[in-house]
Amino acid sequence: MCTSDFQETQRSPALKGSRSLRCYFNLVNSHETIIDHDGIEVSDLDQARSVAHEAVTEMVKTGEAAVGDWRGWRMVVAGGSGVALFTLDLGHFLA
Repeated sequence: MCTSDFQETQRSPALKGSRSLRCYFNLVNSHETIIDHDGIEVSDLDQARSVAHEAVTEMVKTGEAAVGDWRGWRMVVAGGSGVALFTLDLGHFLA
């Protein structure tokens, strides 16, 4: 995984000292948002990054993320409070 694929937003104070974190993997472009209502529990931000990377890679591999359909989209990973933890540009995977 290339760390330059991820864009940090702000660090959530809730990450300090917590044992797990529920993350929501929302897909966003300039006109639409696909909300992840379920989220998943992760142990830390590094695991959230790995899960995000794996999810996008799988979308590309299975054809769910066709080049024309997902250009301009990004995955915004948010914590339970709704604060964005980091953003992953899907365009990096479609090039």
